[in-house]
Formats: sequence, C-alpha cells, structure tokens
Amino acid sequence: SSHFGSSSNNHVLTIVHVGPGALVFSEPMSLATFCLFVGATLLTCGAGHGADKHKPPCSDGVKHEYCHAFPGSNGTSFLQAKSVLGRTGVQELSEFAEAPSQVMACPQGAVLTTVSMTRARYHAVANSVNEILLSLSSRCTASECPRADWAGCVLRMAGHDFMDYSNGVGGSDACTDMSHTDNKGLAACLHEGEHGVSLSDAYVQHCADVSLADFLVVAAEAIMEASRSPGSGRLNFVAAFRYGRTTNSDCPGAAELLPNPSRGCPAVEETFVNRMGLSWRSAAALMGVHSLGRAKIENSGFHGWWSDPINSRLFNNDYFVSLISKGWVPETSVDGRAVKSQWGRSDVQRDSSFDGHEMMLDTDLCLAFAEGPNRRDLTPVLSSIHDCCAWVNFAVAGARCGNRRQCCGSPNADDCGRPGNPLGPAAAHVLEFGNNEQAWIEEFKTAWTRATENGAQGLKPLEPDTPATQVPSPVPPIATPSPTVAPVPTPFPASTPKPARRGKKGGRRGRGRKRRRL
Repeated sequence: SSHFGSSSNNHVLTIVHVGPGALVFSEPMSLATFCLFVGATLLTCGAGHGADKHKPPCSDGVKHEYCHAFPGSNGTSFLQAKSVLGRTGVQELSEFAEAPSQVMACPQGAVLTTVSMTRARYHAVANSVNEILLSLSSRCTASECPRADWAGCVLRMAGHDFMDYSNGVGGSDACTDMSHTDNKGLAACLHEGEHGVSLSDAYVQHCADVSLADFLVVAAEAIMEASRSPGSGRLNFVAAFRYGRTTNSDCPGAAELLPNPSRGCPAVEETFVNRMGLSWRSAAALMGVHSLGRAKIENSGFHGWWSDPINSRLFNNDYFVSLISKGWVPETSVDGRAVKSQWGRSDVQRDSSFDGHEMMLDTDLCLAFAEGPNRRDLTPVLSSIHDCCAWVNFAVAGARCGNRRQCCGSPNADDCGRPGNPLGPAAAHVLEFGNNEQAWIEEFKTAWTRATENGAQGLKPLEPDTPATQVPSPVPPIATPSPTVAPVPTPFPASTPKPARRGKKGGRRGRGRKRRRL
C-alpha cells in the first residue's frame, strides 16, 4: 500500500512494499530524499535517459515498463516511473512533477529540440492525434460528449502553454506548473487518460524526433482541423507551421501568468495585448478556441458549455454567435451548486438542466459588453459587479434571443449597456466574427501563429517531402452534419429599445437598480 501527501514545503510519501527482500519505509520522507535513496537503482533501468538499455530492470521484485531519473533545476533527481508493474505499492509520482515533460513518457529518449521536420512528419503527428480523437464515441449529449471534452482539453493545454509568455521568456515551450490549480484537469487528456485515451499515446510515436513543445502545437492544430464540419473549409495550419521549439522542464511561476477569468478584460489586455503582442481583434479571435469543450466545476470552479453541446465539439464561429445572440446574466450557482462568478444563459431557449447549462466567463462577455454613465467612461462588464442582462436587439448570423423579456427573463431587467449598440473593447470584432466565419478564421490563424511562436528562437519552415517520407493525407474532418440553429421566437423589429422599466425592490438579481442608459 502507499500513501502520498504533502507538507507546506516538501512533498512527502510513505511507501510500504511487501515482498521478499522488500524495504519498508515506515516514516514519511521527502520526495527528494526518496529519489536520492533509489537513484542508483533507477539509473540501472533498462530504458531511459542516459541508461544502458542492456542493463537489468530496476529490481528483482519490480518490473517497470520504463523508468528513468532526470535532474531538476536545483540539482535534485526527480523520479519519473510510469506503468509500474509487479508486486509493488508504488504509485505514479506524476502529481509531484511540475512540467508536462516530466509526465509525458518517451521510452526511447525524448528530443528537446526538433532537428528536422518535413510536411510528412507534421501530417504523421497530426494523424496520430486525430486517430485518438476519432476513436472516441461520436455520441454528444448535454451529459456526455467525449470528443468535445478531449478536444477542449488538448486546446486548453496548448493555450496554457503559450499564455505564460512575458518579456521574451516562456511561450510554447511545453512548460507550465501542472500542479497549479489553474491547470487542474489537464493531466487527464495529457497522460492519465480522459474517456480512456491520452495525448501521450500519440506523443510516444514521435518523441524521439519531435520535441514536446512542437508536438503540443501540432496536436492542437490537428484537433481544430479535424473538428471542422464537412464542407466548411480546411484550416491548412501546416502551411504556416515552423518547427524548432525547445522543450523546457523548468519554468517557475509560469502558471501565475495565466489570465484570471474573474478579472475580465483587464486580464485579456494584460495577457494577450501587452505581453503577447496581439491586437484586440486578434485577442478576440484567439478566444474563439472556446468553441471547443466546456468548463467543469471540478477543474476550474466554473461550469457550463460555451455553446450547445453539438457545436461545442465543432471548431466554428458559434462561440461568437452565442456570445451576442443569447441572453446572459450573472450567476454564482447552477442548479443549486456553487460556482465561481460567471454569466449564465438567461433567454427562453436555454437548457435549464445542470448538464446542459451554458455560460460565459468574464473574459468572454467583457469583449462585447460594457457599462458606464457615458461613452467616455465605460467599464467592460464583470459578473461580480454588474447586475445586468447582456443581450442585443438584432440578429447575428440569423439568430437572436428576442426582446428583453425573452432574452433576460423579465421586461424590467437592467441592460448591460445599450442592446442596440454593444460597446465592449472588442464588440465590433465579435460582431464581425459572428457574422463572417471566414473573417474569424483568417484572423485566428494570424493570432495563433503569433501566440505559438512567441519566445521561440530559430524556427524553420517545414522541409519538402521526399517519396520516402510521404504519409497519407491528414484524417478528414469529423463527419458530422453542420448543426442547425434552433428556432428562435418571432423577432421584434431591430429598432432602438425604449428605456427599460425599473423593477421593484427584492426582484431577481439585476432588477430595480437605477442606471443611466447609454
């Protein structure tokens, strides 16, 4: 049996190994001490970095599929031992590792920087990832949508990797603190197995030739490409891809640079505009990755889909359509369960079940909606501050929620700004992308390239293929019919709305507050 815990400063573990010649650790010891104690044994392992492949397994009583030791930034040897078989109570130690490279296995020895990469190699990596995606059930309901969950997790990993870029350091280097609360849930699709599959199953096929830093970018691009609806046009990321990113295993504080969703647009500006060098248009386009997947309470404290479940497994512009064409109100609970402050869908077409709940983060909704006494004194909305309903009185891509009562649940609800003219810092871009998917795709690809190349040095374009290196074409997009927009109530004329009637005290959140309308 084994028990793992942690003190405030050092991880500790107690290991009890029952068997002939076994050692019994009856007192907790630090992970560093444990690794130093068994380091010599680990380095006699049959496969691993710096190991002699002809040496015997780690011990007579324990057979490892692979194991190896590698140095940490402070000189301590960290242990990476996965798929431990035989008579042992030793569990995986991935919870103690900080970087993805410390939990993504490469028995033959991982290359840190990709030396050479052809278009064929790119497609081979993409195919490996897409085969995993397409092996998942195509069933997609409010309670279960495996492809949406896995695709969203892979994109979240890539995003959390490049969003730590600051002053020339960080970016897509396959390094973030996996134990940080903001990265909770990433281990599932990365190496533990989400819906029975993990990204490491594809990585192990290419890790001797492709760095993990390059692999994570290609994996995300493959997921987006495969998640397009048939006939919607290919993204062709391969044309702009450049290789040569170096995998980093030491990035203290990287996760602290991730934007806090509860800060709204100040976090967007700080991360995407100031540190990553994007324009507001590019920042808004990049937020379109939320078209895939959902937020889960157990991972982030937020809950819900950014769109309906079917659209949430398709890489399309429905995120922008949803953001504008639906009604949204602040909430701190969903079906009686507490969540972090977020925006919940409020219009009459919403799914009122817990599993089918739709939401937007403050970093999403603030792009389009702002509050203030006048145009020169506007504040992008925050669910923790602004008790209002975010909606518009016109159609976006043919969809709209209706009038104030239909969109907000009450004709007396306070509006977030003016429904006929949203004034968030990226409102014009959100409207453009909602009405024109191609405009979004073009801007997204530009923003994606910038985001995934920040901090990387000496990147090179893919080399031409030779007959010997050619591989089959990438897996085609998911064969899913394009989703149809649900019928909406008979729309009201898109005219300037009359001033809202003020509700009585004691009504639902957002009613009864006096506010000067823009």
